[in-house]
Amino acid sequence: MAMGGFSGPDNAPTLVGLQALIASGDLRFVATGDQGGGGPMGGSSSTISSWVTGSCTAVTIHGAATSVYDCAGAAG
Repeated sequence: MAMGGFSGPDNAPTLVGLQALIASGDLRFVATGDQGGGGPMGGSSSTISSWVTGSCTAVTIHGAATSVYDCAGAAG
């Protein structure tokens, strides 16, 4: 699911919505854009990005241009 797109118009879940998807097991991994500003987690999604980076476990994927987090068991 896109979270904002390049210019931010895509429908994206709220933080509570994202946490509900994770708690239900419908979503486990979240990729954050490292290109800043307009990436999938940039702009208005900074609250979600902060929660993901603080609550989920970083997964190492060598050569990846984005950061991936395993959110299984992350507290909401």
